[in-house]
Amino acid sequence: MLTHVSATSIKLFKSCPRRWYERYVLEKKEPTSKAMLRGNEVHRQLEEYLLNGTLPDDSTEGQIAKAGLDHLPPPPYDIELSLEHLPIEDTPAPFKGFIDMYIAGDTPEILDHKTTSNFKYALSEDDLAEDTQLIIYAAHALHNCDAPMIRLTHVCYLTKAPYKSQRTSTVVSRSHVEELFQDILKTVQEMVTASELPANALEKNKDYCWSYGKRCPYFDDCQRTIKNKGVKHMSDKHLTVLDRLRGVETQEQETTATTGFTLYVNCSPLGVEIKPLYEGLSNLVDKVCEVEKVKHISLVPYAKGYDLLSALIIEQSLPAGHYYISSRSPFYEKCGDALHTQAELVVISQ
Repeated sequence: MLTHVSATSIKLFKSCPRRWYERYVLEKKEPTSKAMLRGNEVHRQLEEYLLNGTLPDDSTEGQIAKAGLDHLPPPPYDIELSLEHLPIEDTPAPFKGFIDMYIAGDTPEILDHKTTSNFKYALSEDDLAEDTQLIIYAAHALHNCDAPMIRLTHVCYLTKAPYKSQRTSTVVSRSHVEELFQDILKTVQEMVTASELPANALEKNKDYCWSYGKRCPYFDDCQRTIKNKGVKHMSDKHLTVLDRLRGVETQEQETTATTGFTLYVNCSPLGVEIKPLYEGLSNLVDKVCEVEKVKHISLVPYAKGYDLLSALIIEQSLPAGHYYISSRSPFYEKCGDALHTQAELVVISQ
């Protein structure tokens, strides 16, 4: 049973229900990234400045925060205002969240701090008007006041030097917020229903297994089946391949063709016809480039090309054979988990 929902959990549910289930229903924590830790520290220093007037320090995070001080409104305002103080009754599950800055008035304002490595990832005015988090915050604010309009604002802080910031803002009507919030409530009801189901009943989104070039932290649990236990032990074939690498002649040669493929990373076996991995991947790479209408897979924005390639590797695998690749290749760095999952054998040399 769900005790609460948040904008993050709603977005994750819509992206991949199974990953949402692992994180929010089974309560398996995900590792905290460096970007998240940096963003948290920037938020903390901004909060200290807004509450106590303490200027951000000279650390990297402090310099990031300083770049946006001119975009912040003067008092009065509420900082880190919990949605519990702006309650909405009779929702399928209570909402949890904290508004970075809430400025009351005839047209109240919701202001959120966002750190980013590039301003191209910042939301536009149209995006702000549709953003799940801001709509949830706006719905709670308008439910507790009589204002006909509300302002939604992001102040984005660049995390790479030279540190800069930009402010994007839009005003939306009460009816606009209420309409979008009703759609959010429908999703929350779906989440409540899904939370009472077993994990294997939840849909898996293969395109999300390698989002942003990183393997989902629940991949092993999600992919584990009767045939795929998530663990591979040393087999006779493994030992045979190791003998080949050592130059040891085996007494018996394999007489049956393999239906899988073998991947050699930073090494080449003796007495085996070996091909560059790109030959096995070429058809799948061409499919990604055709769908995304680019000449090279690296030109797909946000590393999505490699995510799509990883999904195709999982779905279709590679032609049988022996393939070589360097561990420094972007295909291995970004699609290595998918290749390891589908390969019959992986031999790695340091």
